[in-house]
Parts: sequence; C-alpha cells; structure tokens
Amino acid sequence: MPILNIKGQEAYKYLGVRVGLNYKQDNVEFFRGIAKDVKLVAASPLAPWQKLTAIRAHILARAEFLCRNSHIQKRDVAELD
Repeated sequence: MPILNIKGQEAYKYLGVRVGLNYKQDNVEFFRGIAKDVKLVAASPLAPWQKLTAIRAHILARAEFLCRNSHIQKRDVAELD
C-alpha cells in the first residue's frame, strides 16, 4: 500500500492525536478515554505491579504524546484531576 502525501490542512491520526498542519482539536473525549482506560486497568485482576506497568506503557504513552504534540487546555484534563 503506498504512503499518501498530506495536502494543505489535512492531518492523520497517530496514537489518537491528529498530526499535521490542522492540529487544533477538542481533547475532552481523548482524556475521557484515558480516564476510562485507567479505571478498566484498575478494576482488572492484574497484580498491582502489572497494573502500573500497563498504565505506564500504554495509557501514559498516549497521553504524553498528545501533551507534547497538541494544545491542551485546563478544561480538557479536568476530569482526570
């Protein structure tokens, strides 16, 4: 499958974040998903160290990528507080 070029204001998604020139987006849903994922891992039958590893490796990686590559507003992360 060929790699397509991004034109003008187009963007693509990587780890749930729109990347490209048109990067402004509403991040509230993204952080709601992060909160839901953390709650699912916390309720899982994993050992405590496995829960921490799962959160660090999968959930925080997505959140960190978004925070580094997007404009985050305080209202976006209010639910995580």
